Amino acid sequence: MSIIWIYRFLFYLCVVEEQSMKKNQLKGIFTELIETSTRKSAFTSFIETEDILIDVTLEKSEIGLTRKKIFEELQTLKADYVSIIEDLKTKQLFARLARLETAIVQHRSMLDTEVKLTLLNQKRGGSETSYVVARAPFYNPNNVKAEIRAYLGKADDLGKDLVKLSNDPEFMKMAELALVSSMEEYMIIMDTLPGGLKTSQVKFGRGRKDSK
Repeated sequence: MSIIWIYRFLFYLCVVEEQSMKKNQLKGIFTELIETSTRKSAFTSFIETEDILIDVTLEKSEIGLTRKKIFEELQTLKADYVSIIEDLKTKQLFARLARLETAIVQHRSMLDTEVKLTLLNQKRGGSETSYVVARAPFYNPNNVKAEIRAYLGKADDLGKDLVKLSNDPEFMKMAELALVSSMEEYMIIMDTLPGGLKTSQVKFGRGRKDSK
């Protein structure tokens, strides 16, 4: 199958995604499709999710002969599909698109940061301390939840009235700055944006503990 088939497939995905897109799409397409250390690729799962027994082809009847022909066609179709998704160029293309999607959604979060405040209680020893934490949507492929957090200080010092803190412009600007600074630690860093993007030109930030 030629590379034209792949681009047609990509175009179809883009059209479907555009139809359901909301403001600031913060989730990629290929980031959810390709294989990771914790899951199979969506393509592999698709081809393996099947419960068809060869027995359906053994019936000595007209329908048995028809099913035998269809079964053989199915094996050819699946083999063709697997040859495409296992092709090195296809894998490289999908990986590149996933990295680009990650960079795109991360940049969107940086430019339009939706800040929310929450209280987080932590127990250490025999005491419990409450912290005011800022959080915002942010995609990091190393995290389960597409969210980033920043510790702003102890609730005893800042106050536990989150409504009051949320209505304080200076405090919210400080919270936004803390989140954006934390995002920078996780951003995909690209040496050059135009032209072909090589794997060596894309790196993840070193990360910080406060994103978990």
